[in-house]
Amino acid sequence: MKFLLRSLIFTTLLASSVAFYQDAQAAGMTTHAFMADFGRKALPEGPLKALLTEHRASLVSGAINPDGGYGSGVAFPEDRNMAEAAHWGDFTEAFMTYLRKNKDGGRCAREARDYQSSFPIDNPTAIINPRGLSQDCGRLIAFMFGNAAHGLTDESWDSLFEPQVRARGEDPNPVSLLGSEAIFKPFTPKEALIPIIGEAGFKQLSDLFGMTPLNAIEYAGDIVGIAEHNLWAEIPALELPPSADLVEVYKGNRFVGNSVGEAAIQRAHLVARSAVAAERTGAAAEIIRIRITMPWLRGNYFAGPGGVVDSGYMVTGMYEQWWQMLVAQADGHIFSPQIAGVYPKNGARNLPTQIKQDNFRIYAVMGRNVQPASVNTQTVKMFNEKGKPVAGKPSVGIYDREHTHLIRFEPDTDLIPGHTYTMLISTGVKDKQGRALKKAYVWRFETQALQQAAR
Repeated sequence: MKFLLRSLIFTTLLASSVAFYQDAQAAGMTTHAFMADFGRKALPEGPLKALLTEHRASLVSGAINPDGGYGSGVAFPEDRNMAEAAHWGDFTEAFMTYLRKNKDGGRCAREARDYQSSFPIDNPTAIINPRGLSQDCGRLIAFMFGNAAHGLTDESWDSLFEPQVRARGEDPNPVSLLGSEAIFKPFTPKEALIPIIGEAGFKQLSDLFGMTPLNAIEYAGDIVGIAEHNLWAEIPALELPPSADLVEVYKGNRFVGNSVGEAAIQRAHLVARSAVAAERTGAAAEIIRIRITMPWLRGNYFAGPGGVVDSGYMVTGMYEQWWQMLVAQADGHIFSPQIAGVYPKNGARNLPTQIKQDNFRIYAVMGRNVQPASVNTQTVKMFNEKGKPVAGKPSVGIYDREHTHLIRFEPDTDLIPGHTYTMLISTGVKDKQGRALKKAYVWRFETQALQQAAR
């Protein structure tokens, strides 16, 4: 009982320090940083990995950047539009254009090409080769990659991982523990409180300590990441690149136009840094109740479907494609886009058969932003074991469908148990600039057996 009271008190104190961003779905900033950094670690040894490692503080800052403006938006409402703008693919595209063409006539792209050409390929881990890459360009490039990772993982994490947490009814609200018969026997504190404060009063108590459903999951994930995966222990102090450059990137954005100034960028960054610091400070105490209330999230946070590993590898694929675009000599030299990851994975087994199940998903993630019109029944198809097409609806995105990495397919009817299906994404699928996939992407998976599907 003492633990519960301590948890309730601590949650109140912590909530007061991070309340400014709870409503903004920004409690997952630490997890975003984790996935962006995992994507860096999974890169092959070479110039890009070396650059992001050298400027890791900027990479991580970029990964938490999109949510900072939601917090500062409490006092400066215009900052919310700035935060929204930073989430979507058109912001990354504008950032890339700025680095390739607008900043000092494309100086950062030229430096990146020089950096790549002079990198010690024969012994890539020997040194971080600094030649040809200025500090400001290195920091801007790393920041852009981290920011882009946030946008992609908002889609992968939110569409693959979080629905499975919700389906299990897990809730980190400490008040939910008051009714736990597993902790309190034979009489729970909730049963004692209801006659005194009534059902309405108990609900008010729950609301006081609770968060919005989306934030609850993301916040709990942050705590698991910090307390059980040692996040932030080895990450350097967060570093904001020159804010004057970011002002230029925001110009012309559909959400903010030319309204973003350096002061807004700096205060949003300060809020983001304060928020992740508050989570880090409280993680040791908060993990106790998260372990009790959210065992599935805790056990699957890192390697579960759509979790850190799945999303992190997708980030790796995205990094490689944005890097190639950055160092391309001209637009005509930019490679075709590629699929950065799929779910279920190729060769996966035990896919649910019922299309309305919370863990039923058939997704592909493109490393660059998808052209929505190119995703249709002619370009995205599913086949059964006999090679016959399976009727279904291709679509894109889960939030902003005009600026997304996500390609989805939903069959019209439930699948057959114990059956192997093949997915095809043809070369008709294009990125936002109209570049088609170089070759079709095919993968296969198997549904769960009849006995499992009947459960």
